[in-house]
Amino acid sequence: MMNYHLVETPTSLVCSTLRSRQPWTTITTQLLQSDSRKWRESALQSHDISLVIEQEHAEIFQVYKLVLISPEDVETDESIATARITQLGQDLGDARAGVIFLLNQENEKEHGDAMKAFMTLQVRSMNQSPSILIIPLTSLNALPSTLKIFQESFSKGLGDVIQQHANIDVPRDLLSCCSAGDKQLSRQAVDTMSQGGEFCSFRELLGENRLARRQDQVAMQDILGPEDGKRFLKFWTR
Repeated sequence: MMNYHLVETPTSLVCSTLRSRQPWTTITTQLLQSDSRKWRESALQSHDISLVIEQEHAEIFQVYKLVLISPEDVETDESIATARITQLGQDLGDARAGVIFLLNQENEKEHGDAMKAFMTLQVRSMNQSPSILIIPLTSLNALPSTLKIFQESFSKGLGDVIQQHANIDVPRDLLSCCSAGDKQLSRQAVDTMSQGGEFCSFRELLGENRLARRQDQVAMQDILGPEDGKRFLKFWTR
């Protein structure tokens, strides 16, 4: 996987067609207003966002091509959503791929449907495109902060991430993003869940209404600690 040396400050791109695509119509303006020096609107083909990640203390950067998918995309025609991810993987060039999946819904039923769609896409993607990250998004307004956290996390070890790309544990990598608010789960919480046998897959985690049971919620908070446990449960059960 190629990384690039900086000649000038790189610019992340957001696709102009999002302005007319529900539910993403406000995203382009949000990103441009969040930092106009680092974002530019453009016509992108196979993806919606081209995210530049600079390596900390080094003049190199990596590009992530991201597609934005909502629960309605999966529920209306799962094959189209899956095809977009597959096509993205084929059009990467020297970039890497990711999916931003919108979980935010208006009521409990819609949130449940969104979680079901997320699990469906996650399982399908793991079978067909296991190296592509699926990043859960709690709300449309949270996109700028979610992307910023993503950039900061990967910039601290970009060289190692590129070299070890084939060995990335995608489900474990996503756990840190499963947190309500702007703060990710701590590394200790992720390690506790993945190494202690509390998390094997999203299918197991979300199956059988596991996190809806009070005793399981109490047990999860005991395992993760009060702060991480509260953010984790709020993300999945709000």
